[in-house]
Amino acid sequence: MLELRTNDGGFVYASDTAAALNMGLSVEAIQAAEAEARKTAVSEECRRRIFAVASQNAQTNMSLAVGVIGAKTASTRTDIEKATLAGAEAALGWVMDMRAAFLALAADAQADYLADAAWPAIPPEAATIAAQF
Repeated sequence: MLELRTNDGGFVYASDTAAALNMGLSVEAIQAAEAEARKTAVSEECRRRIFAVASQNAQTNMSLAVGVIGAKTASTRTDIEKATLAGAEAALGWVMDMRAAFLALAADAQADYLADAAWPAIPPEAATIAAQF
C-alpha cells in the first residue's frame, strides 16, 4: 500500500504503482512514496532486530549500569564491571553498525532487508551483556 501526498496536502492511498498511475499521480510522487515505505519497513526491521537482543528496558538498565560503573575509577572496578563496560561498548558499536546498515538497506531498493546476512552480527560480548539485563 502506497501513501501519496497530494498537491493540496492531503493523502491518497494506492494498492500498487499501477493503481497510483491510473489515479493520475506522477512517477516522481510514486517513487517518493515507495522510497518512504521502504525506509519505514527497513527501520521497523532494524528496530525489531535490536529489540530481539535487548529490549528498551534492558537498554535502559545497561545505560544505568554503565553510568554507575563509569563513576568509579578504573583501578577500583571489578573484573565483572570491566566486562560489563566492554560488553556495553560492543553493544553500542553494534547498534551504530545496525543504524549504518539501515541507511544502506533503505537506500537500496533491491537489497533484501529481511535476510539475516544483510545485517551485522552481534558481537558475543554484546549478546552476553544484553542477556544479563
